[in-house]
Amino acid sequence: MEIDEFDFTQQSFRTRVAGVTFLNNDGSSRQAALTEISRGDELTLVREPNNPHDKYAVAVFTVAGKQIGYVANPTLDRRLAHHLDMGGPASCTVADLEYDGGFLAFFFKRRRRNFSCVIQITKFNHFNWQEIEPFQRESKQLEDLSFVARSTEKKDPDSAIATYREVIERVIVLDGHGTLAAAWRQARHPINRLSMLLDHVGRWQEAYDEIVRYEQFDDYYGLYKSEPEAIAARKKRLLKKLDRAK
Repeated sequence: MEIDEFDFTQQSFRTRVAGVTFLNNDGSSRQAALTEISRGDELTLVREPNNPHDKYAVAVFTVAGKQIGYVANPTLDRRLAHHLDMGGPASCTVADLEYDGGFLAFFFKRRRRNFSCVIQITKFNHFNWQEIEPFQRESKQLEDLSFVARSTEKKDPDSAIATYREVIERVIVLDGHGTLAAAWRQARHPINRLSMLLDHVGRWQEAYDEIVRYEQFDDYYGLYKSEPEAIAARKKRLLKKLDRAK
């Protein structure tokens, strides 16, 4: 990835398009689509949050609606996907087209193997704050509730458990408003604290059930880095406790 320009209102960078030699789902050739575009042509970026291979996938299309591949850089892929999910606008143009056959491929067709494409993307930091503000406000309230729950875990675990469950229900509702709402949620899902607390007070079945429920939830924001491993280990321990209790 090559950054061309950065300021507070926009950021421009260049990267390659991945998957240009594959066929599209409709059987059309991406290589054929590349022959129909030139340097400077506008392209369209399309988010694919349900892509089975990469939930941050951003597809690249010509203005004629023909896919030429995907944004290639994994780090850029994630950041760009999040920007688009947050409602941020972006433009994309063809920066360069190259033949895999090397320099002579420009002069001798028999040396031409496959096209590759370099694109320039510009992210604009303009958002519809009026639309976003309710999601930000709800997220802040959920963060405050989680703080209250954690501060009462020792002196009133039942109250903390109830508060964590309220947070979870409201997280589910918030994310249910769509990708835009989920992308602006900063409050974490409190499954780690809730399952740990339920485990500590001996409510093992509830702790296990909450973990299973979380595993079925598409958590856009995700957990803290160390939490997935801790939750997986807790789930195994809970299973052993539940088996011994039978």
